[in-house]
Amino acid sequence: MTARMARLLLAAWVGVCAANAVAQVEWVTPLGDPAAPAPLMLQRAVAAPDGATFVVANVADGEATRLRVSRISAAGVEQWVRWPVNGSGVLGSWETTLPAVTHADGSVSLSYFRNTPYGYCAANYSATGDLRWLRCGGNAAAISLAADDDLYIVAGTPRQVSKLAATGQVRWEVTDTTYPSGNLVGHGIDSNGNYVELWSSTIRTWSYVDGSISAVNAASLPYQTPARDLRLITRSNRNLVVTRGLAYASNATTSTVTRHTSTGAQSWSTTVTFPGTFTGNEYDVLFPADADGVYVVRTSTGITDTQVAKLSAAGAVLWQRHYSRIHRIVEGPNGLIGIRSDVNVGSGSSDSFIFAIAPADGALGSPIIYSRSDAFAPTDWFAAANGRVIASFQGNNPFPPYAAFPNALLASSAYVGPAVASRWVVTALSRPAVSAQQSECLMPRLSRSSPAPGWWSRTQRAPQSPRSTWVNTDTATGIAGARSANDTGDVDCGSPITPDAARIAVNSYGQRLQKVNFNGDLIWQSASSLFPTSGSQRALTSIATSGAITYTTGNLLGRATISGTIIFETDLGMITPQFLAVDTDASVWVVGPNPNGGSVKVVKADASGALQWTLTIDAPSCSDTLRAVRLSAAGVLLVATEACSEGRVHRISANGQVVWQRVIGGTVAQPFVQVGALAEDTAGNVFVGACTHNGSLTADNARAASLVASWSGSGSERWNLRRDLFGDAPECVTSLDTDTDGSVYAASSVTRGTSPPVLWAIAASGSELWRHAGLLANPDATFTELALDSTGKLVALGEAPAGQDGPRAATLRRIALAGIGSPLRLKVLEAPATPVEYRASFGLRVGLRTAADVAANATSPVVVSLAVDNGGGSVSSAGCTIAVGSSECSITDARYDAVENNVVLSAAADRLAAAVAPAINVVRAATATTIAALTPPPYNAFSIVTVRASVQGPPPPSPADIRGYLNGPQGSSAYTTNCGSVTGTGLVTGYQCDFLINSAAMPFNASFVAYGDSNYLSSTAAATTLPITAVTPALTVTEDTGNTRVAGDRVRFRVTLTTPGGVNVSTFVLRSLLSISGGGCIYTVANGSLSDNFSGSYVLCESLNPPVGPLSVMVSFAGNADLLAASTLAPTVTITGGAVLRGSAYLSGATVCSPTAGANCSGPTYVGASGSYEWACSVPAGASGQIFFVPPPGSPFVFQPSPIAFSNAAGVVNMSGPTSQFYQSYACMRDVDGDGATLAHTDGVLVLRRMFGLTGNALTEGATHACVPRSAAGIVQAVSLAAYDIDGDGQTRGETDGLLFLRAMLGFRGEALIADAIGANAMRRTPTDIWNFLVGSCGFAYSP
Repeated sequence: MTARMARLLLAAWVGVCAANAVAQVEWVTPLGDPAAPAPLMLQRAVAAPDGATFVVANVADGEATRLRVSRISAAGVEQWVRWPVNGSGVLGSWETTLPAVTHADGSVSLSYFRNTPYGYCAANYSATGDLRWLRCGGNAAAISLAADDDLYIVAGTPRQVSKLAATGQVRWEVTDTTYPSGNLVGHGIDSNGNYVELWSSTIRTWSYVDGSISAVNAASLPYQTPARDLRLITRSNRNLVVTRGLAYASNATTSTVTRHTSTGAQSWSTTVTFPGTFTGNEYDVLFPADADGVYVVRTSTGITDTQVAKLSAAGAVLWQRHYSRIHRIVEGPNGLIGIRSDVNVGSGSSDSFIFAIAPADGALGSPIIYSRSDAFAPTDWFAAANGRVIASFQGNNPFPPYAAFPNALLASSAYVGPAVASRWVVTALSRPAVSAQQSECLMPRLSRSSPAPGWWSRTQRAPQSPRSTWVNTDTATGIAGARSANDTGDVDCGSPITPDAARIAVNSYGQRLQKVNFNGDLIWQSASSLFPTSGSQRALTSIATSGAITYTTGNLLGRATISGTIIFETDLGMITPQFLAVDTDASVWVVGPNPNGGSVKVVKADASGALQWTLTIDAPSCSDTLRAVRLSAAGVLLVATEACSEGRVHRISANGQVVWQRVIGGTVAQPFVQVGALAEDTAGNVFVGACTHNGSLTADNARAASLVASWSGSGSERWNLRRDLFGDAPECVTSLDTDTDGSVYAASSVTRGTSPPVLWAIAASGSELWRHAGLLANPDATFTELALDSTGKLVALGEAPAGQDGPRAATLRRIALAGIGSPLRLKVLEAPATPVEYRASFGLRVGLRTAADVAANATSPVVVSLAVDNGGGSVSSAGCTIAVGSSECSITDARYDAVENNVVLSAAADRLAAAVAPAINVVRAATATTIAALTPPPYNAFSIVTVRASVQGPPPPSPADIRGYLNGPQGSSAYTTNCGSVTGTGLVTGYQCDFLINSAAMPFNASFVAYGDSNYLSSTAAATTLPITAVTPALTVTEDTGNTRVAGDRVRFRVTLTTPGGVNVSTFVLRSLLSISGGGCIYTVANGSLSDNFSGSYVLCESLNPPVGPLSVMVSFAGNADLLAASTLAPTVTITGGAVLRGSAYLSGATVCSPTAGANCSGPTYVGASGSYEWACSVPAGASGQIFFVPPPGSPFVFQPSPIAFSNAAGVVNMSGPTSQFYQSYACMRDVDGDGATLAHTDGVLVLRRMFGLTGNALTEGATHACVPRSAAGIVQAVSLAAYDIDGDGQTRGETDGLLFLRAMLGFRGEALIADAIGANAMRRTPTDIWNFLVGSCGFAYSP
């Protein structure tokens, strides 16, 4: 059920049918154990402005650990208790220094973790306990109270910081993905109200105004591994004071504390020495002191002494105290509070002393004494209102004799003030979780008491804990009496209660049967010589009125007398039976899954235990799942299964024959069926309760409808009624019972969500009598089981899920059926006669009618809601109310969320049968796509304008339901930024961008393209052209870095055009509109993006063949439609004589160099005009020499050919090369000087000299040149001598290996290569051997 529908139905029940509903529900009895003291874990207490106290703690309810929040008045009265849904407790990290904070309006905000769905939450409860808002998701969440009473919520990674008002209004939200790695030391609110965090040595601040982020480094922070809270506090002028923990030395510990300004600069650093031996579990914390000072506290997690030092705002130690036996320090409103506890084991008493610590000198004031008449002292203390404290008892008792705290103490919060009369103790109470679910047991959960009047109800401790408890409830009064827990024996399933109100426990091993009374006393027990060979330890039990006990355990079926004598035990051939029944001749029927899987097995044994027959229910090609079983009074068995996505009902005779089988099918939109219940009336008619659904009953898109079908005893179909009882929530019938007049009562529960069940009454003819959403509510009774008692009243067992009001709870209630139904009926008076569009609002008119179809006026308000009886979608509507004295109301806001024909809606209200509307067809919704500029005119060329494309139409439930896409807004060659989707009233979808506008970008276009299966129709916006005003750009000219300034060589300039708005528009103009004297503009270089205004873009222009002397060029821009003409510029350069050597090559980061005197080289640099990497060297005219291509440092590239020689240079000479490069991957390198070339007279000589042991100048003299990047030391490091053992004699010698290397570099081959250069012990002795080594190990090219 939707939240809206639930509110409507609940309002109807409370407001106008309250008297009726309350009168009909005669009593509601909780079936769980009564509330008992609930031990509090990780307790926190915070004071409210009015003197009240909020207590937040974890409590285990037997099913899960949940968060309990309570408000205790100043007088010590627990005003309310709330249990955040799925909350599993206070966080145990730094982020929960303050897991709860109070606001000026008396509300409390808290943070906690939840299990389902997984995530962290922040919530706010008003002073009266109303949940005002809840935010969940993601990683750990911390809360901090802002200076203006707002709340900061901070969640994990990436860092998400939100600022909210106490009422939940979002002030701002910021996601920061740039925070540094490292440890989070602490967080707080600085003196300006900003939120601040310290990550290792980085201070990050979020502005209280808008969340804008700033970061600075904190200088000279002491480093210790952070492990506790309160390592950082904020002081005036946005300063921070930080400690990183204790350092341990002999007989002392030290704490280094630093203060930092808002810029991160260190104001001071003070090391506080605390005398005394380290005792373990110690830590230091900081508290704010008066006059902008700070308290440094050495304390521990145990019961030890505490030491406190007070530092001034300048970091001076004002005083230091060692407090013997004070084991807790609490920050009070006027300074620190010290706690000391003494336990007197002999007298069985304890005293706790609460001292105010004087800020001036640390002296202890007169204590408030909290005395107890037991040997227990509080362990945790919290500041309360008016400088008082709250004491609590947490975890294990740390005081001798270390006896465990009683539960009542663990659940207690004590307010301690100076006046004993004002003190109070509040004990937290909680009831354990109780469930009414089945846990695969198909035996009845309700059975009539015999001989005493009343009902036995079976509950479980939790859905996942099948151990059951049976509770007896008096029929007349609803008072729960005897109860018996399944604490011994197998898990029971069935009715193990004897006529004398004892319970039979069945054991797989040991004593087979034990009879135990409700005090837990053993009455008798009996053993068996057999043991179950397989199966689960689950016992099915049936006890006859005579007291005979029939049971199963594992694969065994047994029977015993009333006194426990075992009559027989038989192997069933079944290991997990789920149903057992005994018929009138004492024969036994057992049903369960087939051990081989995929089918259902039915076994019948006679009164002596002999198996009479076995039947397998197995649908061909499908797996059968057992759902419900019932043994009729006529001695036939009804079995309901699911197979092939259908529901199936089987009627099985006493001799094991399938008398008939009937199939329950779904609809086109909901083709799947789940069976929930079986029933039979006194006439032998069969009833099944089920639901149809679309494939899942728990998914977000689940759709389901309740169904009840009936057949005669012979299998003839009587009727089939299917209704949507909850609107758009999935639902299923869980229980049925029939009345003596043939009418049927069904309970249907939602399978996803928390709406209360609906009680549904159906006439013997199959027509709906009425429905009611309030009779199984307050508390809810989901997973309902119904039974009619002898007076015709309905008994209902069910459970309320865990929620704000407490743990999961099972109840039993009795409902008087007479007077629920109304003699009036609903009728749909008007419905759409033409197709309605998807998600478009439409109306219906609904009226009250008598049985004679005459309009009738309502005597109390009738709240009408809509549901879908046929269709694959859901309907949303606020419904309408037929007012008192009126006979009808109009629904005006109905919307349907699927495109399909023959959709049947129904209108329903409590106490009435639903009215079915005529079928309607729902068609695809029309859309209208529009374009609008959100930025007001005028529109200057190349300014930023926000343009939005909107698709108007009925909004979808979610973006996934659009099934189409919005193409636009877009313009021709348009640049965009800050694009994103937009939503709004009346929008299907929308998208907007910030555009850089110019004439070329016009017009703007947009279209919505719907897919073939979309719920919408496509539409196209009218093209939109904005009027653009031309602007005057600023022209700038800078000389290109590749110019040689040599006569005859081109001189290039980088020309930039910038708008008054700061946008570099160089890439947007035609080069022909720019002119330069003596040449032209040849290439446009595009850099940057719209986000940085295309910074770095320019047009490359050149002036050709300049003469020697000053050169002044004229550069101008003629203008275009968007840009007016710019002022002409005349840059001047000086041209000199000489020659230019120019080439192109991509050389892996190399630089160009020439050792020739007067040479000046540049490049290689990518030049877009030529599409290549160009290099150039200017040299004196007539010069000759070489050009080297030097790889970057550490890069062992060699270029070929290199060097390139030139002679008698004149004018501009275009040269080729290098043409290739290779990577020296060998330790035996040829280019040892790193100049990118392999030369005999340099590299060969250097290697030879190294083999003779030369270094320094002796190594390099005459063997290097000005372009060699390596020093003598670098060459020594480059020559790995061991790699140059060329002849393989195990030595590297100049007269052999060095000579061979040099000769090879010089081009020697054959015998000339090796003559007199082979060592006596050489392994390689022939020219071929030597050359193969040089090729394979030194990178020489292969040569014969």
